[in-house]
Amino acid sequence: QTSLAVTALAVSTTTFTADLSLGLNFSVTLLTSSCSCTMASPTNVYAGASGFIELIQPASGGPATITSWGTNWKFPGNVKPTLSTAASAKDVVPYFCDATNFCMVGAIQLAFQ
Repeated sequence: QTSLAVTALAVSTTTFTADLSLGLNFSVTLLTSSCSCTMASPTNVYAGASGFIELIQPASGGPATITSWGTNWKFPGNVKPTLSTAASAKDVVPYFCDATNFCMVGAIQLAFQ
């Protein structure tokens, strides 16, 4: 069984990868306001996996952005989200995986503070 606890995503330079074998809910703090980051395709995807990714702006303020999403993240109308930019703002990204490779992203909730 995969943990429902929030798992901090490891940062490799400016790329983040959600490993669904480690959990379903993830959190990542965008470390610098100049980060043009990548959310890589998730790994260890399985049908029925669902959860949330919390994206937190740096305390100094944004805009730190996810400029690139891996091809296995799918968006309505193929439109990637624009993140909020206020200092320490939290955006919540819901997702649901229906196959071993694809995770569909739902309506993103912006600017929790």
